Amino acid sequence: MVLAFIITTLNGDSPLVLYYQIYGQVVSSKDGSSTDASAECVRRARKRHVARIAETVHSEYQFRREVNNLTPDEDIQRLSNDDTLPDFEVGHFLTSVPVIDESLNLDVARNDQESQHVTWMGAGLTGFILLCDACENRVLAGQVLRLLVRFLQEHVRVLSQPSEVATRVDRVAEVLERVLPDGNLLFMNHRVVRHIEKELDTAMKTAP
Repeated sequence: MVLAFIITTLNGDSPLVLYYQIYGQVVSSKDGSSTDASAECVRRARKRHVARIAETVHSEYQFRREVNNLTPDEDIQRLSNDDTLPDFEVGHFLTSVPVIDESLNLDVARNDQESQHVTWMGAGLTGFILLCDACENRVLAGQVLRLLVRFLQEHVRVLSQPSEVATRVDRVAEVLERVLPDGNLLFMNHRVVRHIEKELDTAMKTAP
């Protein structure tokens, strides 16, 4: 299952998380669950965990681009010329599950906790991240993430205008609802994808 979906900036010295949607148990309390921790502690721990993941992706993306002597301008130029999606940087890594310690008002990642798997894609100024259970199908996660990016670019212009995410949250939610329902990764053939395309085209006619 997907635990969270994140959109973050990739330019500048540090990332800015533009949007995130939580689907599952992203953090845990000292007894192994998140139910005993206060709602505020859970909220803060989730936000810190999302920020740390975005920072890791940002760092990896910047390193790859520097090594390959690539700039975001090239991706933006390609989008401007023919509206074709650019070549994405793609990555995977494992991250520890944060454990909330309310007595210390912080969360600490413990090595003996079950890991979570991160799949990410980035191009231009924007990165897209799926935080999944460690046992999730990574190939399927990559396929679904690529489809999400395709529809988000089509309906939100998120690659060329990442600031649009803040003003078009409803459109982002529409895409997620159909491509990633309740955080479930689904195998989708061409026929299913075409059906989703038609649904989104209809829904976006009335979306802000």
